[in-house]
Amino acid sequence: MNKVTWSLAIVAAGLAAPAGARADRAAVDAYPRRLVDRPLLLPPGLFEVRFGGLSDAIARAPQDRFRTRADVAYGFGGRFMVGADTDVAVAPADAMEIVDVSARLDYSLVPAASIRVAGFAYDDAPGDGDADVAFGFRVGLPAQLGLGRSMTLQVTPDVSFAGTAVLRIPAGLSLQLFDAAAIVVDSGLRVEEFRFERDEAAGVDTWDVPFGVGVWLGLSRRIDLTVRLEWPDTAHRRGDRWLFASFAFRG
Repeated sequence: MNKVTWSLAIVAAGLAAPAGARADRAAVDAYPRRLVDRPLLLPPGLFEVRFGGLSDAIARAPQDRFRTRADVAYGFGGRFMVGADTDVAVAPADAMEIVDVSARLDYSLVPAASIRVAGFAYDDAPGDGDADVAFGFRVGLPAQLGLGRSMTLQVTPDVSFAGTAVLRIPAGLSLQLFDAAAIVVDSGLRVEEFRFERDEAAGVDTWDVPFGVGVWLGLSRRIDLTVRLEWPDTAHRRGDRWLFASFAFRG
């Protein structure tokens, strides 16, 4: 490569770096600040990192449990989004558990609906002190429906296949109070093996109804906070409550 070619390459790289920075800034500037205005998938070139934690300190019989949730997502190609989600129980230390660690790919069918495929890992025998990691995959159909200018309903049904088949139908309602704040309410249904019954041998039910309610704060287009109370199963384990807080950054 001669000196002229090297010089052109250096100049091109120098011009491309600011252009890339401007493109990234433009993607952030175009991203809606209001929660109810945000698209189902991230636009191309935009990434999001979200980190949070859950504590059962507010449960009727707290057991000093703590879980971490860390997620990352990136939009590309106009219709695609790739991401990874983690849910790990880190305390008590003698009961650490991989609740769910997954990698996913979303493809936008239309602006309000997409298809999601994911592979995931989890602890097949929680509570025994060993990491008995098992693997599975899931297929989902996330969808979003605007209910006026200040309300959005998001439904993310999926079916996972691992040791057992599990159907989940999470639903979340967001009510925008003003640009920087919204009320979020989550509920849904989770059913193992498509059966509504009690597993007497394991002492658990094959279905549950989670519920959560909280506040979302949009500090900027790049940063937001969420604080929420969660009930993992309002149908059976009424005393089990968690406090969840998360921080999100986009760029």
